[in-house]
This record gives sequence, structure tokens and C-alpha cells, in this order.
Amino acid sequence: MRTLLYLPLIVGLFFVNSIQAQEIRWYPFDRNFIANQYSNSAISQLKVKKFRPAQTIHTETCGGNDAELHIGIKKNDIDLTDDQMPASGSVGPATKWGIVAELPNAKDGDGQARLDDLENKSATFVGYFRVWDEGHAVGAVHPSNPHHIFEIHPAWAFSGDAVDFSRVDLVAAMPNYRGFGFGKFGPLLKSLANFKWPLAYKDEQLPEE
Repeated sequence: MRTLLYLPLIVGLFFVNSIQAQEIRWYPFDRNFIANQYSNSAISQLKVKKFRPAQTIHTETCGGNDAELHIGIKKNDIDLTDDQMPASGSVGPATKWGIVAELPNAKDGDGQARLDDLENKSATFVGYFRVWDEGHAVGAVHPSNPHHIFEIHPAWAFSGDAVDFSRVDLVAAMPNYRGFGFGKFGPLLKSLANFKWPLAYKDEQLPEE
């Protein structure tokens, strides 16, 4: 059972890569961060010193408009002990690197207003720890969307100074979507058992900003 509990971690953190124009990119993660944050599953919480939400909520259509509110967190604003930092690193210099929390179906409820109540304050975000290289590791950045591949997505709860927001009901299933059913895990688990995926840590210090 331990292998299944760590599956999101094994797939996402040890060897995240992106193939673009035949180039493979490898992103390092701190070993202690992995061990502490993924002890049971990929659902966890993370405290940050401050954050920057976007001013607008995504519309709800196809093509990346997913009804979510992006919340940017700079790498140096992740509130972890020194031995767990930096949680994730970039390829080459870690310029404008960070993470993003994404509030699902953000027009429902008062999540955006409660985030405003925590402006320039610390907060703890709860949700699914996801690693996904969808192009945000390079290119333009915004305060709400730094360079990143690590996300709390979806982040359905957050708390801070006199604020306690929790709306797990905002995480809505997509009707008739079957792309990631359990039947897809068979080939992946077989390839893991056959050591087709490398398992490795990066021990040396990751580059700083």
C-alpha cells in the first residue's frame, strides 16, 4: 500500500520532465520537503508568509479557462524550515520562481473576498499537491503566476488571521470524464516495477534567487 500512497509523489516529484522540441527538462525538489509533505498522500497543507491573488477569476470554458483563481507565492515566501527549502527548483537560475495555489470555482462563495482580508499576511493553504509542467516554468510571469511547476491545485481551503475558509464542495467532477480511470494505472505501475522510471534525489544545494 505504501507504493500507492506515494504514487502522486513518485510520478510527479522525483522525475518531473517536459519534452519540448526534443528537450527533456528535469526539476529538482528538496528531499526533506518530499518526506515531510508527502507522508500519507498528495493532499496536504502549506503555510506561506504572503501571497498575491489574481484580480480576475478565469471564465468557465475550454482551453485553460477553468473558473479558478490563481494565487501566486514567491519561493522565498513559502514558510518552511530551512532544511525543506527550496521546496522546488527550476532548470538553471531560479528566476522569479515560486508556486501557485488555485481556488476552484472561485465565483461561488466568498473566497476571493476572504483572500483580500489576508493581504500581506501569512496563510495556510489546503489542497492537492500537484506537479505539472504546463509551460509556466518559462516565459512571462505575474505576481499571481510566478514561474512554477508545483501547485496546490485545487486549493479548496485556506486560513489565517481571523479567516477560516473551507469549501471542498467547490471541487466539481467533470461529467462523463474518464481519462484517468484506474485502468490507466496498470501500464504505469508495470513500468515502475520494471525500473523504467529513474528514482533519484538531488542532494546538493538548489540554486537560490
